[in-house]
Amino acid sequence: MKSKTLEFIRNNRSAQAAVWVLGTIFLGALGSGLWELALRDIFTGLGNLTLRFISTIWGGYVDLLHKKVGKLSTDILSLPTFSMVVVLILFGPWALISIQLKRISRLRNMVTKKDDQEEPSPEKLLKELDSSRKQVFRILIPLMAFTTLSYAITFWQITYTRDAGNWAEQSIEILRPYMPEREYIKFRSDLRAVSTADQFYKLETKLQETARKSSIKLPVFTVIRRLGAEHNSY
Repeated sequence: MKSKTLEFIRNNRSAQAAVWVLGTIFLGALGSGLWELALRDIFTGLGNLTLRFISTIWGGYVDLLHKKVGKLSTDILSLPTFSMVVVLILFGPWALISIQLKRISRLRNMVTKKDDQEEPSPEKLLKELDSSRKQVFRILIPLMAFTTLSYAITFWQITYTRDAGNWAEQSIEILRPYMPEREYIKFRSDLRAVSTADQFYKLETKLQETARKSSIKLPVFTVIRRLGAEHNSY
């Protein structure tokens, strides 16, 4: 029964498409759970290190990171579909490369085990397989590494900008009972006006000072600062 089912799937494109869709959904659900349990903090920490490294090379990069903080864009990253797409983009190509290399190795092993009488031109076939392998290592892997890093940096940028805006908004709401209404409105206005790194740094400093005066502990957030600036984690 099992062999008949597998044979049906191999010979039926619709069945293959259905299996692919179901497999994608299952892997997405599995990846989502694993992401929340363990990978999210590791991935975010790696992202902060990467963004901080870029900021040491390009001084204006921190302004890019904080440019859209005031927009408080919180809806995009809340969609599970977005996370699934990011996971597929980052890790899908590497899975395909691994599969391709295994196929090439398997074919090469099959050829080398055959006699010259069974295979008319084994040298030529081996040469083509070796050429394909070299192309994977010299072209495909470097290209996918660049693509993966580019998408990862973009994802980390969006995540940091989103988290910075969320942190500032949450902090303002936490401190609201401990400040006059006019000061609360001023904080909200300053947050919405953030479009540069210096504006966010100034807002973050005011929030931390207000929290210390009121003996309130704000949520933990690591600010990515300019090269040479003091780095603080709260």
